[in-house]
Amino acid sequence: MLDKLAFTGSVVTGRKVMMAGAQDIKNVSLELGGKSPFVVFADSDIDKAVEWIMFGIFWNQGQVCSATSRVLVEEEIYEAVVKRLSEEAAKITIGNGLEDGTLLGPIVSQGQYDKVLGAIDRARQDGATVAAGGGRPAGLNRGYFLEPTVLTDMREDSFVWREEIFGPVVCVKPFREEADAIRMANDSRFGLAAAVMSADRERCERVARAFRAGIVWINCSQPTFTEAPWAATSSRASAANSAAGPFELSRDQADHQLRRRRTVGLVSQGIGTIGARKPGVKFPSCDREISRLQRRASLGRAKVAVAL
Repeated sequence: MLDKLAFTGSVVTGRKVMMAGAQDIKNVSLELGGKSPFVVFADSDIDKAVEWIMFGIFWNQGQVCSATSRVLVEEEIYEAVVKRLSEEAAKITIGNGLEDGTLLGPIVSQGQYDKVLGAIDRARQDGATVAAGGGRPAGLNRGYFLEPTVLTDMREDSFVWREEIFGPVVCVKPFREEADAIRMANDSRFGLAAAVMSADRERCERVARAFRAGIVWINCSQPTFTEAPWAATSSRASAANSAAGPFELSRDQADHQLRRRRTVGLVSQGIGTIGARKPGVKFPSCDREISRLQRRASLGRAKVAVAL
């Protein structure tokens, strides 16, 4: 007899796992992906913003449940961010992940490769613009390789904006006011993660509190810490995306753990070149900053913003 069922995968399969577990009233934990937003305000450093946008979606070929695949950029810097992001995405070295210098490897399987390409084709048909990438890289005729892809001009109700693609595809939309950014960020059936970037710390914390997401990053994307719970919000349609609350902790227990470790807000600082992490390949800003924060977390001094 099993005492516990834990599953990481698609919503469709996760629903079946939960139904099966209900027959014997099993303890079930599900982690079913996401469509996480990354809000970038106009006072952000564009180089730093582009770096963390890339890290948030192109790391591990975008095959990350918490990937910040929906990017919302304030109107004043929207065009500049899209231009720079498209330029930098085109520079990423694609190839065999075992070869030195490779920053983006292949998609995991033929089936997933076809799904990602299908999502890009559907985005085109729905009126989106492919600002960068969108197809097989030149010179790589075999394998499940895909160019890092930047999409713009999609509708808020479009498939590519609302559904998880699980590949190196990022959707970018402009916003005018803070309230608009929060509304668009929260308008999703998923609620795993979210990120905000601004030079205004008070605004970052205000927006972080407004996000309906299990974990929130401030001025970065994807660093994770064992000191903080990892789960989606459990009070919305994306509850199927969570592990029955933050690692089965009650709200009071989670709050106590966060206070004890003093993990209440995270701000990163550094600029450099990033890409998919790989032994022997250095990414000065992200690697340095994540290592620093992990060391501080182990001593109970890191600040991690978590919205429970």
